[in-house]
Amino acid sequence: PPPSSPRRCPLTSAYFDVFATLPPLLPRAALSLAVLGFGAGSAARAVLHFFPDVSVHGWEIDPAVVSVSRDFFGLTALEEQHAGRLFVRVGDALRAEALPGGFGGVLVDLFANGSVLPELQEADTWRRIGGMVAPGGRVMVNCGGPCVEAEEEGRDGEAVKDATLRALTAAFGCEMVSVMDEDESWVAMTGPAVSAPVEVAAWKAALPPELRRYVDLWRPCLP
Repeated sequence: PPPSSPRRCPLTSAYFDVFATLPPLLPRAALSLAVLGFGAGSAARAVLHFFPDVSVHGWEIDPAVVSVSRDFFGLTALEEQHAGRLFVRVGDALRAEALPGGFGGVLVDLFANGSVLPELQEADTWRRIGGMVAPGGRVMVNCGGPCVEAEEEGRDGEAVKDATLRALTAAFGCEMVSVMDEDESWVAMTGPAVSAPVEVAAWKAALPPELRRYVDLWRPCLP
């Protein structure tokens, strides 16, 4: 299929693939994901491909990004293929409103000027985002890391990642945040750790084979 086809393999060999492992952990009463920082739709594409019961609601602040994605990266075809399951909004993700009852999960991938948004180093921001989630739901976030080179001097990628994790743990508690490092991009997830062998096995069984390796990479976010 051509590169823009919505039916091509959606995996990227990047942190977007980690995002696609979240749906099996969603509460059955809320099979929906919010994507704050939709971009070109890489995370949404994988979720929609592998999990036909999950709806995706994306927010992207830059209308030019959405326009280019529709014209050149297959977003229009993806929206047509998944009408009723994919909803893309142009607007500030930090002002996004939850569905009635909350989203089953929220994926956060918010960057500006080459760095994780400064608001994500504030615990209150995470409390607001946590308020979008249904009972039993989770938040998964790209925290950046040493691979991120900010345009603004003084926004060191490693330091920003650490500050983002501190804000997350302040909002949710250290015991409710897990982390993993995928190719120098740190991803965090809220909720009880998935560590019991039966839980790990069930999570892997609900994932396509290409994604199962990520389950073993999670570890507690130590203070």
